[in-house]
Amino acid sequence: MSEGANLIQIFARAPVLGRTKRRLASEVGESAALHWYRVLLARTLATTRQLSDVVIEVWHPAEDDDYPLMELINDASVGLHPQVSGDLGLKMANALEVGVTRSERVLLIGADCPVWTVSLLRQALNQIASRSALFIPAEDGGYVGVGVSGSVPHLFGDIDWGTDRVMEQTRERASKQGILLSEMPPLWDVDVAADLNQWLAKEPHLPRPIA
Repeated sequence: MSEGANLIQIFARAPVLGRTKRRLASEVGESAALHWYRVLLARTLATTRQLSDVVIEVWHPAEDDDYPLMELINDASVGLHPQVSGDLGLKMANALEVGVTRSERVLLIGADCPVWTVSLLRQALNQIASRSALFIPAEDGGYVGVGVSGSVPHLFGDIDWGTDRVMEQTRERASKQGILLSEMPPLWDVDVAADLNQWLAKEPHLPRPIA
């Protein structure tokens, strides 16, 4: 069981051809999409590992095989956990509820945001306050991270996942439930080819997929 004051949960899929970054794959091909997903996940893990006082967990769809993730993670201290069935809201709510039973602060992030830094992660963990939810919005209307220090089981219900209204609807849910919500400045993630091109423009020396 993971225990510690700070817990970072990473939502990720097993890096298997045809199972990751499907919107990106429809534009650049499945092999290239898998390559970039592996780069994204490896970077996310490497960045979180630089925080010495943080427990790291990877939460994956229950149907995914553990082995490809274990091979990429290559770190026995990183816990692997299956997500529950249901939509993204149910998966997030369950993971966070489990997390707050054993950690004071829980930060849940995706594996596809290449601009996370150690300082941003530290800022997020420090900003998580009692009985509140911290969100790091995505530039496309969703979010790339959420942090809590207590139970928020109903915050993620009735959300139109995959649309540009996710953050807006979450704000409305929080207001109705009296949840004190704070936000950090938006970040961006890699969902489609335009996002990938933005990333490559900023980091032109990233390893390219083998043709």
